[in-house]
Amino acid sequence: MKKQLTFYVCMAFLVGQSSVALGFHDGMPKDVYAEVQEYGVTFIEYDGPVVKKDGCPNVRRTLLKSGPLGRSLGMALFVSRKDGHANRLIGAEIRDDEGNLSFVWRSPDFWQVAACHFPDKYKGKQAS
Repeated sequence: MKKQLTFYVCMAFLVGQSSVALGFHDGMPKDVYAEVQEYGVTFIEYDGPVVKKDGCPNVRRTLLKSGPLGRSLGMALFVSRKDGHANRLIGAEIRDDEGNLSFVWRSPDFWQVAACHFPDKYKGKQAS
């Protein structure tokens, strides 16, 4: 009985802490989600606070994870709602075991959102 109670408490904590993980595919285009799954992405977790800036949509960087030990595969950038939950994916990168980019996807408005938050790095850049 004690083991079951511990299990349920742990599961409730994980569900409460991983709302991006449970619903990340809702904000992804279906073809991108299918391709990300082919790389073995099984879990996405928060990696830092929601980035807020006046006049810009809120964004949150997340880590793409795989397997029971949560091996990191890359990262994704989501536009988030005011409550911090993911609204939609605007970019994803997956790296191979050697650290080389294997997959990159950016939404049509990625560059605009990135330039709004980080003008020194992204202003004037566009998808190639």
